[in-house]
Amino acid sequence: MNKQNPYFQNKRHILQKTTAITSNQLHFRSPWMVAWWSLAFPGFGHFIVNSYLWGFILMSFEYMFNTMSKINLSIFFSMLGDFEQAKQVINVQWFFLYIVVYVFSVWDSYRRTIDNNKVYQLAYKEVENIAPTQFSVFEINVLEKKKPWIAMVWSFLLPSLGYIYLQRICTFLFNIVWWIVILYFSRFPEGLYLTMIGNFEEVKKLLDPQWILYIPSIYAFTLYNTYAFSVENNKLFDMSQSRYLKNEYQSNQLCHFYQK
Repeated sequence: MNKQNPYFQNKRHILQKTTAITSNQLHFRSPWMVAWWSLAFPGFGHFIVNSYLWGFILMSFEYMFNTMSKINLSIFFSMLGDFEQAKQVINVQWFFLYIVVYVFSVWDSYRRTIDNNKVYQLAYKEVENIAPTQFSVFEINVLEKKKPWIAMVWSFLLPSLGYIYLQRICTFLFNIVWWIVILYFSRFPEGLYLTMIGNFEEVKKLLDPQWILYIPSIYAFTLYNTYAFSVENNKLFDMSQSRYLKNEYQSNQLCHFYQK
């Protein structure tokens, strides 16, 4: 508990912790939605509940272990109906290790969501003020209204750019590094260029299915997550404004009247 900050004095629970480069917030979420995103990609569910460290670790696990076990490549052959080839490309040793952590990721994100929802209910009633601004020598982070569609547009043009608009610099750095790695190994930019000039046969030879199948999940999640965080950020801003005005300008007599 930060006793130097008046916003957090004598509070057992807080809704938000902000630094100059990022912020972490509690919001009420559906455990099933979080579990679904973990099913889509280990680590995504942890990102939604703001467990960033575990999200980074589990996403890195997905990239490495999925690549070693050739799961995406097996999925690719299965979609083509070549089930024998799908069975042959799987690396069984890595596959069984992958499955255990995959199931744990879904369960843990579901559990964390339920626990966080309980804490949110307590913090929502307890918190009176929310710190609106944080400064450092490098950056300023201000709690302000964000436009969800702007976050989505930038995330569509380049996944991770929306996180800069939302002032989540650590999340941006992690995701942009992996995005560059995926583009490099999948050869997606070259494939996009060849598609634009109509050279489809060369595209099929060029693209690596193991890496290209990461892209749909990342795109879909980044669009969803930046939009959802913008909405949640705006709710927190409204709450901050409402409680500040109530505490500073609403008379005690009026408060007493409403409490009755």
